[in-house]
Amino acid sequence: MKAKVNPFYRSVVISVDESEVAELFFDETDEWNSFNINGKMYDIHFNYEPIEYFKNRQAWLSSLVSVYMLWEDDETEYSRNLVTEVTLEL
Repeated sequence: MKAKVNPFYRSVVISVDESEVAELFFDETDEWNSFNINGKMYDIHFNYEPIEYFKNRQAWLSSLVSVYMLWEDDETEYSRNLVTEVTLEL
């Protein structure tokens, strides 16, 4: 799963492949939401912290967005972030 983050618009575009895409917008710099792609539900955490809080740019990018599988019984597997790539769109 890939995430394209625009911190100015507070938007995240999540893609599983070219045909499965979700775009979400956030009001807060630390916010949770849920979305559906291809019949599967996910929880997403958008968490914008200043870059100087991190040891390098990659660590900062990795912290911006996390996505977790939401199972049918409303259980969420928070131990496994499904985002494998985060890019910044300015």
